[in-house]
Parts: sequence; C-alpha cells; structure tokens
Amino acid sequence: MLQENEILLKCRNLTLKRKGFTLDSVDFELPKGYILGIMGRNGVGKSTLVQALLGICQKEEQERIFFQGTPIKDIVSYKKNLAFVLNENPFPEKLNSLDCGVLYQEYYDNFDQSGYLQRLKAFEVPERVCIKKLSKGQKIRQQLAFALSHDACLYIFDEPTGNLDREFRERFWEEVQKLTRDGEKSVIYVSHLVEELERMADYLLWIWEKDGEGEEKGAAQKYFGTTERLLERFQLIQASGEEAEVLPEGSVAGIRDREYAKEFLAYARREELPENLREVSRYPTLKEIMYYVEKSGFADLDGK
Repeated sequence: MLQENEILLKCRNLTLKRKGFTLDSVDFELPKGYILGIMGRNGVGKSTLVQALLGICQKEEQERIFFQGTPIKDIVSYKKNLAFVLNENPFPEKLNSLDCGVLYQEYYDNFDQSGYLQRLKAFEVPERVCIKKLSKGQKIRQQLAFALSHDACLYIFDEPTGNLDREFRERFWEEVQKLTRDGEKSVIYVSHLVEELERMADYLLWIWEKDGEGEEKGAAQKYFGTTERLLERFQLIQASGEEAEVLPEGSVAGIRDREYAKEFLAYARREELPENLREVSRYPTLKEIMYYVEKSGFADLDGK
C-alpha cells in the first residue's frame, strides 16, 4: 500500500464529459519515480485525458485530480511543475526555436536557457528556422529540448515518436527513462504503439470504448495496475479445440485459427494450466493481449 507522500499524481473517479463523448470514472495512482503508460484504440479518450492532466479542465474535474496530495485548483502553480511533448506542436509556428526559449521561459521558475540551446544543437534542431518550416520530427525534438530544460517533476508525452526516425526514437526512449532515475520525477506516456509501453511503462492505464446502443459515445477504464501483473495474468496457447476445453469456464479471452491449431488467449496464470497446456503455452506480448481482448470484448481483467 502506497503512502500519500509516495504518490505524485492520482485521479479519483474522474469523469470527463465533452460534446458527444464521456470518459467515465478514471481512477489511478502514479508513484514518484515511475512511468505510467496510457493505452487504448484511437478515439477512446486518451487525448481527452491528457488535456485534463495538462490542466485544461473544468473546476469540478480539477477537484478529482490530485498533485502531491492536493487537488489541482491552482492551475498556474501546477503547470510550473509540468513538462510535455505533444503530437501536435503547442508553440506558435511563426516563432523559431530560439524565440520559443526566450518567450516561454518566463512561465517557469528554473528554465535553463543555456541547456535548452545545447539540447537543440545535440538534437539537430536549427535555432533560427521558424517552427512552421521544421519537419514533424524536428518539431518533436524541439519540444523535447524545451521539456528537458526546466525543473519539472511530471512529464507528459502524448504520441511523441510516430514521426521520429529509428535512431532518434531510441534516443528519445533513453531520455524518457532517465527522467525517473532520481526517484522524484514521474512520466505519463501515451502511445498507440504498445511495444513502447511494454518496453518502458511500470504501470498501465487501459481505456476502451463502452458498450451500449443508442447512448452517447463513451469510454471507461479497463485496467489500471502494473505492466508486470497484466502480462503475467495471461497465457497464449496453441492447441486443438478439444485440448482447450479443459480451461476454466470464462477464462478464454480470445481465439483465432492458426495453420495447424487454434490459438487461445487464456486469462489464467501459467501455474493454473494443466500440464499438457503448459507445454504449448507462452506469455503473450502486450500487443497480443490488447488484440485479443479488444476484439473479443473480454471484460474480467484483474483491474478496474
């Protein structure tokens, strides 16, 4: 059980209502020094949640988001502790990278202008070319240089790597993972590339579309917990239909035909399987779990 002083950010029954869409009952705790990955299909509200966590939310929503134990009612003070890299560039495109540092450093108490310029150079981002003329990848690099140049304690990354080349993507991941090493800073990382989350995230928040006909479009929290716990709760089995009949009732989270057998995603720990199925099973990847569970609508995860 985490102590209150160990938790950097938490949401308590946070519901976000936007025009024609509701993200219902988000509930999680992010300890200091850890990475939280947010996953889910496109359109389930990941970016809606990110906007709220950036402080762009209604008064009643602010009271459901707690930073260092206190609701984020003082948005100005809260934002001083944030750094972020977003898929859509937040800086005015008529400015160049140098101007961004000069103008926006005023919003932060400890912005390191010299460090910012050094990072622009290291990340191969031209200082005096306006943002509009930078490539998508350069815009992400410029945001990263800025985010790393002030003393934040919560970093939010929203789909940041889609336009980065493979070499810099690796560097980006390294920079993200370094942030939590002091045990005081935490990261929220949103990605549709679940391979990224499996690689980096200590905790996972899984959002998915709610069932219901004739209702307003909506989504809800599927799972919150450690990445390790989710991965260990499943086994991927290749066997005949007859062999898989011994699985506990309600434990098949998905099934598809393979060339020589059927493939089952079983919601069962490895030690819970009969010996004959253990021999033809393995731990699935996070991508495989998401594929089967989203496709089948399997609902009985060990998490909210």
